[in-house]
Amino acid sequence: MDRSDKATGTAKTAKRRAAKDQNKKPMTPMAPSQQQPSQFFDEGVRLISYCPLCESSYDPREARVLGEKEDSHLLHIQCGNCSNAIIALVLISSVGVSSVGLVTDLSYDDVQRFRKVGSVSTDDVIEVHGAMQDEDMFFKRLVI
Repeated sequence: MDRSDKATGTAKTAKRRAAKDQNKKPMTPMAPSQQQPSQFFDEGVRLISYCPLCESSYDPREARVLGEKEDSHLLHIQCGNCSNAIIALVLISSVGVSSVGLVTDLSYDDVQRFRKVGSVSTDDVIEVHGAMQDEDMFFKRLVI
């Protein structure tokens, strides 16, 4: 099979997927407080169904929604085996589903708490750098 055959096959596959997506019912976004499976979990969580560290499979019902905007969904999934978690951005479009994940040790509650905190400024970084120059002072400031 040459490149033109592969390209034609890929284009046909994309057209079939797009036609299927047009026939599907519109997806109703889940509110962050809802924890029930939906079409979104069937399609999106399948991409991130294994822990990247211990390779155990995730239970899709354990995925918790951190936020949503149109067809993008931010999820937190904690591994029941090793207790590490991933924060994943799942995007659903007419050509398919894609995701990007970040391994973390933060719990769902930690992520929610840190989302409410402001961004780290340049001044914050300079202040920490200055504090780290004097090790004794740095540890004293951490305790306070």
